[in-house]
Amino acid sequence: MNDKTSAQASLAVGLCRAGRLLGSASLLLTGLAFAALAFGDQDSLLRMVWLTVALSGMPALYLAARLAVDEAVFAPLANQSLGADAFLSAFDNVRAKLGLGPPTLMPRSLAERIYGVTRLLKGLASLLLLQILLTLLASGAG
Repeated sequence: MNDKTSAQASLAVGLCRAGRLLGSASLLLTGLAFAALAFGDQDSLLRMVWLTVALSGMPALYLAARLAVDEAVFAPLANQSLGADAFLSAFDNVRAKLGLGPPTLMPRSLAERIYGVTRLLKGLASLLLLQILLTLLASGAG
């Protein structure tokens, strides 16, 4: 494996680790929203805002979990302990055998996989931003 591959994999690991912080913040806001729904005495509009915060946490937690899996995939490549093409091909085969995705006819390149990590992180950041804005709205209205 070359230094470019290692650098790309290191970038992907960093992006996945950033997802931990975003996922933790989303989990906190999701818990806060469920607590507000369970113990708060609000009108129906405010309850809808808290419900939206709580429900938007569900896909955010899924994205955070996906990023955690991807971190485990990219970490060995960042440490230059494995060849990228062989490792990623073996990963795709195992993933398909476990029923965690469709079999791939043509393997995705490392750059395509990093782009996928970037999309996951952006989606998580967008959901967290929605949760933050709605939490501020609900806090100001309550």
